[in-house]
Amino acid sequence: IFDRNGVELSPTSDDSGSCVGADGRLFPDHQIYAFGLGAGLRTNKETGGEPGCTRRADGIWLYQYAVGSIIRNSIKQRSMEWMRIYNRIGSNASVDTPLH
Repeated sequence: IFDRNGVELSPTSDDSGSCVGADGRLFPDHQIYAFGLGAGLRTNKETGGEPGCTRRADGIWLYQYAVGSIIRNSIKQRSMEWMRIYNRIGSNASVDTPLH
């Protein structure tokens, strides 16, 4: 996987085998997500699990309830970012300003 600048992105994992953050992002600064057995979603208050658990989360409940919520929240956050961009462009725009 390469970013927009051509820099190769390589996922890393921790001692528990987790490759993604609590929000499912494979790379913290990019909108690339991974869910499933190989991704290793960490436990947190959204995904559940015991507070002292250092292993990755997995199970049917996780995919039925937590993952959908994580994806929805990520899409909502990203759409708010785009809305701020378009509002900024629109507030400084003239009739001839392209929005795309």
